[in-house]
Amino acid sequence: MISNSFLSRILIVNLINLFLFTGVSSAQPGALDSKFSTGSGFLFETGKSAAIYSMVLQPDGKIVVGGQFVSFNGNKCSHIVRLNADGSFDESFNTGFGFNNPVRTVSIQADGKIIAGGQFTSFDDKQQNHIIRLNADGSKDESFNVGSAFNDVVYASIIQPDGRIVTGGKFTNFNGTWQNYVSRLNADGTIDVLFDAEKGFNDIVYALALENDDKIVAGGIFTAFNGSTANRIIRLNADGKADGSFNSGTGFDNDVRALTVDANERIIAGGYFSGYNGKNNGYIVRINTNGTLDETFKTGTGFNGSVLSLLAQNNNQVIAGGYYTAYNGTDRKNISRLNSDGTIDNSFNSGKGTNGGVIAVREGKKIYLGGGFTTYNDAAANQICRLISEPYIISVLPASSVCAGSVVKVEFSSEGTFNEGNIFRFSFQILLEFSEMRQS
Repeated sequence: MISNSFLSRILIVNLINLFLFTGVSSAQPGALDSKFSTGSGFLFETGKSAAIYSMVLQPDGKIVVGGQFVSFNGNKCSHIVRLNADGSFDESFNTGFGFNNPVRTVSIQADGKIIAGGQFTSFDDKQQNHIIRLNADGSKDESFNVGSAFNDVVYASIIQPDGRIVTGGKFTNFNGTWQNYVSRLNADGTIDVLFDAEKGFNDIVYALALENDDKIVAGGIFTAFNGSTANRIIRLNADGKADGSFNSGTGFDNDVRALTVDANERIIAGGYFSGYNGKNNGYIVRINTNGTLDETFKTGTGFNGSVLSLLAQNNNQVIAGGYYTAYNGTDRKNISRLNSDGTIDNSFNSGKGTNGGVIAVREGKKIYLGGGFTTYNDAAANQICRLISEPYIISVLPASSVCAGSVVKVEFSSEGTFNEGNIFRFSFQILLEFSEMRQS
């Protein structure tokens, strides 16, 4: 039988050969991704600042961006554009003259078609009131027939798994039918009569989030829904009626501007508020599924300014963007990541942050920020940038086994900035699995 000490000697030799390698590249979470290059970025009219209000990632890595701008990196594009995965202008997405006013929300369907809503009343020089569906090439989808559509701004949109589209905003009418600040459309653009919110809201809906059971969370500046008190947040059943199992008590004391739902179906809300249901919260809060405050999410003094965008990651960490300079006494400028218990994630290092507000946050394999900024951590980033989300996890298997029948697996993670040509030392754990071997 081959001795364990003999196996160990072979293993050590193989590991020495295995780990003297070069050319690994990685970066700390929160670092700017230099492989995403947007050149001069977005521009708007003279004397007015460009801003990104909404973004959505396609499965192919391209990103659709909506906001207030008329060009990107020298290319004309009115309030909507699609970027390639490397940040360059996607010439295959042609919207003609584009929109006449800002796009506030973009969503993507399973078939690649794009829902856009906002302040606009025309698209490609033709009347189009506040909502449209675009084909994957940027042209108008004529099969989405919304008639005269909405009479005012659409601020939020979500697409249900069945293809129906929930919208929230400043509107009170859709194609001649009363729809007070919330509506659901069928896939063909007609109003969904099965979604009956009755009197609806008494004021603007700024944010929507969809739960796994198709219940809809709405946030905004409203104080009532269908004649009953609902201070700036409510959950609706799939039929548009208020969900009686969600009790927010006195609700929020100021606007809700951002909503997201985490993996445990808890609701995270951000906005201009300082309190929820009688308890102080610095512009961010997590709410249990029954509407009560989740007191395990301990934010301390919270943020010192507004939260306008939220992203719940799969591990229940939360990325919060907005206009602020600190979180619970720690310097953070407009972008932060919080742990699932509400403490700040110090491994996410945004440095000096952005020099303007972060209004939109999205995630693929990395994190995308959009807003009114022109720098990130003192580096040029005109209204959009991409950040490293997590350090790379590298798994290495030896080219040849220690000996017949044995398995060696090595895993490690890394943080920091690595340069081409460096040689590194690593700490790692080794799991050996081998069957009994006999010499023949």
